[in-house]
Parts: sequence; C-alpha cells; structure tokens
Amino acid sequence: MIKVLHAVLHAFDLDTGECQFSERELDVTEQPARSYTQRMLRRAVQSPENRCGAFAGPNAFADEVGRYLQGQRGFVDLSCDIARTLWEQLRTSEDAVPRDLLVADFTDTEAAGAAKAAADDEDGTTAADPASGDADADIEDRTRRFFAVMLLPRKKAYMHETTAVGGMQVNDLLVTDAVIPGPTQKVTMYAVVDPAAGTVVFQDGGVTIAGREAHIIEDALLKCEATASPREVVDTVVRIAGDIAEQYGRSAAVAMADAKDYVSHSVQQEERLTPAEVGAHVFPEEPELAERFEDAVSAERLPEEVTMRPSVANRLAKSHRIRTDTGIDITFPSAYAADQHFIEFDREADGGIVIRIHAASIENR
Repeated sequence: MIKVLHAVLHAFDLDTGECQFSERELDVTEQPARSYTQRMLRRAVQSPENRCGAFAGPNAFADEVGRYLQGQRGFVDLSCDIARTLWEQLRTSEDAVPRDLLVADFTDTEAAGAAKAAADDEDGTTAADPASGDADADIEDRTRRFFAVMLLPRKKAYMHETTAVGGMQVNDLLVTDAVIPGPTQKVTMYAVVDPAAGTVVFQDGGVTIAGREAHIIEDALLKCEATASPREVVDTVVRIAGDIAEQYGRSAAVAMADAKDYVSHSVQQEERLTPAEVGAHVFPEEPELAERFEDAVSAERLPEEVTMRPSVANRLAKSHRIRTDTGIDITFPSAYAADQHFIEFDREADGGIVIRIHAASIENR
C-alpha cells in the first residue's frame, strides 16, 4: 500500500523557456491529488522496465535526499533544486515537449515486505506471525520510505468552454497543452530512490541534445551505476535459450517457454532470479548446452542476481507466444511446453514443423 506523505508539481515550458516553480505542495489529503499521485507511483515502482542502480561513494543527489529525510532541508526547497537541475538539461533539448515535474515522498508497504522477505530468507529468519504479539512491529518494519522524481510529458488536447453570449449559452472549443498523462498511461522518465538501501529504480527515455540522445535522469541527476531491468534480463535469458536450442536442433519454442517457466517459478518462491541457473533447467540432461548457456549469459554481462516481484515475473513469463510463417499466432502457458499432454512440437523430414495441441474443446473468441 502506497501512502503519499508529500508531493509537489513544477511546470516546464520549452516553448516559452520558463520554469514555473510551485511554492506549495499538492494537497494530498484531497482525493484527486492523492489518487493520481498514488497511482502514478505504483506504476513506477512495479514496472518491469525499471533499471536498477546503486549509489557508490559520495553522490550529490543521494546526499541531498538524505539531508531532507534527516530534517535538514525542506521538501519544496529540495524539489526546486531538482527541478533546476533537470530544467538546465531540458531547455537545451531539441525535443519541443513541454513537461511537468512531480516530486514525491512516500511509503510503500508492499515493496518493503518483498525486501524484508528476501532479507529474512538470507539470514534464516522469518517474518513475524500476524497472530503473535510481534505483528504490529512487523508491520512497522514492512513500511519503507521512498523518494520519487517523475517527468510527466504534456500534450495538447481539445476541451469545451461554455459561455453566455447575448443571453445565449454558447459552447466553444479550446486547445490546451496542460494535459499530463493519465494514471493508466506509461511514463518513461522517472526515478524512485530507496534511501535506506542506497538504491534506485528508474527509467530514462532520453531526450535529444545537440543531435545526440541524452539520458538526463541517469546522467545529470542520479549519476549512479545501473544494471539491466527485469524485462531486459528475462528477454535475454529467453533469447539465449532459444538460440542454443536452435543451434543444436532442439525446439526453440520449447526451450524459450521452459526458460520462462523457470523464471516464473523461481521468482514466485524466492522473489529473485539467478540468470546463469536458467540453462540447467532448460537443458537438464545436456550439460554441454547448459554450460554454453552459462557462458552466453556471462558474455551478456547480466547481473548475477535480479530481485523481482512475483507479479512482474508473472507478467513477463507466464505465457509464450509464437507465430508461424503462415501467419498463425499461438499463445500458450509457458509451463505447458514441456508437457506433451498439452502441446507438441515435431519436425518433419522436409524440415517443416508440426504443432499438435491437445484440448477437450475449443472456444471461439
């Protein structure tokens, strides 16, 4: 559960060259501001496209967030400094996209619970039983604090305006460029800092500066060491499994689905994934192929271990989709690939592929 403690919205206008700082926080006790901010933060925290970073050594941004959390800086004051840093980059951008900056201080019980469960697993302890007297303390432990920075692209939209002209009611059309993304829309430039862990998850869609793509969230603000996102890791290990299977005359579809199935089960149990171990599951009776898989993972320089929420793993790996050269699309649960009671892949003498689907009935959709 996300609880917004503080939030503020600053406006950047590239057309006029103005940065309009807000001198007051959003009133998150009011439903519109609270609901919008909560939903945007939830999508940011849970996105499988998030890259992970760590602050190694002195870091100006992390230090200032730390000072704020210790009560040495005001929230709006810090947010204005962040806005100036990003504005200096955006105003030289060749992308004429007006943006707003949302800065928020919030707690997230769900994210903290996942982190605590992983820590408990490592040291051999378990979370408190809710029925025990330590339940309240455990809930307290599971509430962690985060600091978020989100660049919200604005777009033009049409709206109506009703006025009275000469005693008549008149509806006119107006154009506004002040429309920010809705809570269900994707945002690709943000950072969410976990101050206690010294880590950050972020996306940086990039802007064009002097003809080159610039990543202002990562390079200008965070200045941290980053690793691949969960989606990048899953896509890479699945691709490697398919490539190796194809090289050795195995079914790439089965190998890729098996890799996804292992990802899903591993994360459901431990909330983390070790990419190098996927090959041993996909090729359990072929150690040479498993070794080649491990070498390929090492060559991709993937992180040794990736923390991932079960919901994210489920979204990325629950099902596998294939398309034939005849234009037929088939989507099936990844776990079914290894079970010939559900689906079979055979190769004919002429090189063609036969797919058999076993089902009691078919529903037209």
